[in-house]
Amino acid sequence: MGDTTRPNIMAECSGNYWEKRDKENKFNSTIIGDENFEGPVTDRKCTNLLLLTTFILFNIGLIMFAIYSVMEGDAQRVLHGSDFRGELCGVDDLSGKEYLYWPDPNGDMDVKLCLAGCPVNTSSKAVCFYDIDHETSTNVCWDSYPSKPFNKQCLPASEDTREDVDEFLFEDVEEVVRRIGNDVYRAWDLIGIGCAVAFAFSLIFLIFFRFPSTLPMVISISAFLVLCIFGALAYMLIKEKDRIHDLLYDDWEGVEMDEPNSDMDTEVYVYISYGLIGIAALVLLAIVCLIPSLSRSVHILRLSSRPLKNIPSLLIFPLVEVLLGAFMICFMFTVCLYTISIGDIEKHDTDVLELFPVGGEVKVIDFQPVTRYLMIFVIPMSLWWLSFLSMVGEYVVSSAAAVWFFSKDKETLDSPILLSLKNLFYYHLGSVLWAAIIIPPTRMMKSIFGAIKGVAQSSNCCGRFTSGCCLPCLACHEHSIKYLSDDILPFMAIWGDSFGPSSKKVYYLKQRSGQNIKKMTTAGNFMVWVSQMTIALAGPTFVLYWIIYQDHSLYGENLDHITSALSPVVFTLIGSAFIS
Repeated sequence: MGDTTRPNIMAECSGNYWEKRDKENKFNSTIIGDENFEGPVTDRKCTNLLLLTTFILFNIGLIMFAIYSVMEGDAQRVLHGSDFRGELCGVDDLSGKEYLYWPDPNGDMDVKLCLAGCPVNTSSKAVCFYDIDHETSTNVCWDSYPSKPFNKQCLPASEDTREDVDEFLFEDVEEVVRRIGNDVYRAWDLIGIGCAVAFAFSLIFLIFFRFPSTLPMVISISAFLVLCIFGALAYMLIKEKDRIHDLLYDDWEGVEMDEPNSDMDTEVYVYISYGLIGIAALVLLAIVCLIPSLSRSVHILRLSSRPLKNIPSLLIFPLVEVLLGAFMICFMFTVCLYTISIGDIEKHDTDVLELFPVGGEVKVIDFQPVTRYLMIFVIPMSLWWLSFLSMVGEYVVSSAAAVWFFSKDKETLDSPILLSLKNLFYYHLGSVLWAAIIIPPTRMMKSIFGAIKGVAQSSNCCGRFTSGCCLPCLACHEHSIKYLSDDILPFMAIWGDSFGPSSKKVYYLKQRSGQNIKKMTTAGNFMVWVSQMTIALAGPTFVLYWIIYQDHSLYGENLDHITSALSPVVFTLIGSAFIS
């Protein structure tokens, strides 16, 4: 006889099974209020110590790798191409020769020269190897071909001549990674200003949230702005596609560039534009659907803004977070910049070696792919830090607000922020780290799995089909994902439980609160999300606008040397999203 206590696998798809399981869950118990309750509990213990230990060990590894990258790498390699000796164009003795040129693009692509400018016509024996003094020409020469500069590299005008160069520029992984780093570095001032724009928007929203009477106006303006920003981004991405096409194929200095057979390399901008328009349509639909609940949601937001008004020092904490986040973003970019530049100068065999003057060699920079794989560790660790800082802010604000709300004698109340920080560092760092690594990636997943569950619970053929096809997703949702929410941190701050119990207690508390509360909190959370989206997208919109419509950055960098605005925009989005 088999085990009859194990539920049938298809039974797990039914709502009745999970409803029964939820009712019997030990964390599904009513929280009874007490007239003597005075805020967050004082009897606490350390939570999730294993993850805290892991985080510390990972950071030791991150610091060690950062030191190694800075010692072994050379950031100049990201900004400049290298010639046939492995020397960088535009650097040291080649400072007057900034442009990389392939004398025989249909031959050996490792045979490269640094020139003062890209040739604009065909001329016999016009391009020659230079001697070790970098000035004296040798007797090894080629006919020049018409070309135009692209990221300080000479792009051949003829499509036949350009075939191998295009393949190198757009399909070689090392070159693509180098160009991404180059674009971000050249737009560093625009990225900084874009994050400052997001920060300014954040301060404006925080100040207005201190005055509850302005919330309806703030929410309305936010909804209007976020729709306008989505539309502006979609339009400017189409313009960016045209800008890149012009950089590559527009005629220059009398050089007539051959048009490509396909624009597939730039079609991605069109697809992203369509995606943004779709998201804007969904946001508009959500706003329309949630309008009936907005008046009650505004009341909840007014209530939640009271601590911000009565504890002005809460405004200081986001400033500290932003400064630490800015440091972490700069650290991540610096480490990545040096990591992708780690490599050795190696001798390369070539068919033209025998034509070189005595002592001449073809050398290339042999970048180390192993170190680049370590960026898979550096970037997630940096993002974990940013998420952690954000979750620390949520925890501290939630805890300070709870102390203020439940304290009967507010006149003699000690600093709620200091008490929150004490509880965080003494007891709950590990739990906040869990929240930082789990909650952000699962937000979208939770919405999708929840929608699948709704379809699967219907009794029609579509529901039964969905139940059978999506059983692993439904099981994953019911066992873990449905418990995850941003409300875990406030609950943890008040009751002192670890991450796991807090997540389940919060879920069942909200389930017992009924649909009215659920609708109000959904509408309120959505309105806050709209405000956050306005902040997060304001910075990238500024960066994209400046790159498309201006010739130089604020620091004076020629923006034609930025081969794609996507890299600076995404980098700005990371910083702005953290700020929001």
